[in-house]
Amino acid sequence: MRNIKKRIISLFLILSICFSNYWGAHVSAKTDEETISSDEAFIIAQLHVGSTILLDKEIDNWHWGIKVEEPLPTYDISGNVSSYYCKITSENDDNQGYVIVGGNEGSAPIVEYATVGDFYPWIALGELSGDYVIYNGGYNYYIKKGDSLYDVSGFGYSCLVEEDNAAKIESGGFYKEEHKEEWLEWRRIIGSWSGGSNPPTSGAITNPNAYESNYMSHLSTYVTGYNKTYKTTLNFVGYTNHCAPVAATNLMLYWYYRNVSAYGSLRKYGDSTWGATFLEYYSLMHTTPGGTNSYYLAPAYNTYLYDAGITAVATYKPSPTWNYIKNELDAGRPMHVVVYDHYLYDDHSMITFGYSRFVYSGGYGSNYLLVADGRISSASRYIHTTVGSTDLDVVKVVIA
Repeated sequence: MRNIKKRIISLFLILSICFSNYWGAHVSAKTDEETISSDEAFIIAQLHVGSTILLDKEIDNWHWGIKVEEPLPTYDISGNVSSYYCKITSENDDNQGYVIVGGNEGSAPIVEYATVGDFYPWIALGELSGDYVIYNGGYNYYIKKGDSLYDVSGFGYSCLVEEDNAAKIESGGFYKEEHKEEWLEWRRIIGSWSGGSNPPTSGAITNPNAYESNYMSHLSTYVTGYNKTYKTTLNFVGYTNHCAPVAATNLMLYWYYRNVSAYGSLRKYGDSTWGATFLEYYSLMHTTPGGTNSYYLAPAYNTYLYDAGITAVATYKPSPTWNYIKNELDAGRPMHVVVYDHYLYDDHSMITFGYSRFVYSGGYGSNYLLVADGRISSASRYIHTTVGSTDLDVVKVVIA
């Protein structure tokens, strides 16, 4: 039996609360087009999840902290986008259901959703090594594989569609429904939002408040004694793409000055320039003029700290959840951060000492990390955790 919720519920839920916008600054309302963009689908899915958490007291697994994944398109027989599949995952990346958002006005804005399990047509797509998922309106799903169609509408099994029936499906085109009023209401909501979150994609961020408005709450938290003078890449001449060992040096510098009596050995050989610390990390991280492989970051920390006689454990975490980062900073522990394809830093290592978090209606957060970026000597710039780069990894360094 398919564990889905009636799609019509969503509209009443979303209209029951007044939302401020997290993504709205990036999307404008449409008035004369029938197709729905991926950005719009993403907004709709997130707001649907948020409203369901707030108002549905009999919810299964949805709660604040779960993640709505980027929309994946399904297509109609003609190859046009017909809906979007948004997977829902927990903080531990476990499946927590899905939301299917209509791709045009011929289907409901929320086609269906589930608060447990996964979306079977996407599972079948992999099992059959198919080309793509077809959504043909209603609750009709197929897998396109070459010239064949497989019916996966039963959720749990796939069935090859006979040639005659496949021809009928193809000639019938998309199964149209009447949902224009619902779409008008969704677009009114999206188009009428003002302000919200609009993190920049150019220039250094020094004041996150400049990019956020109409939020429900704002919290800034920073680790003890972070306001120090840190090293930059220019302090270590003759090297290129050496941001990772510079970041590690700055993390050692922070802990050294936080408690000199306990962590004095972190300044290698007592070198007040911190050059010896930098050179040791340059070697341990296998840094070259081409840069540093993230694989070596945690082992380098573990070796250096062990040799310094400090009890500590470093753990590399790719694409961490927000709660993973927040918990460490709330515990007073800075973290090594790596961004990729960042608009300002490209691929770059730095140390974060705190965060500034803006929470919007529906529970969506816009999160900035305060960093010592290795380009200036103070920890006074910020990066956004999800806007401006293709990915973000961290190294958690727990020092006793």
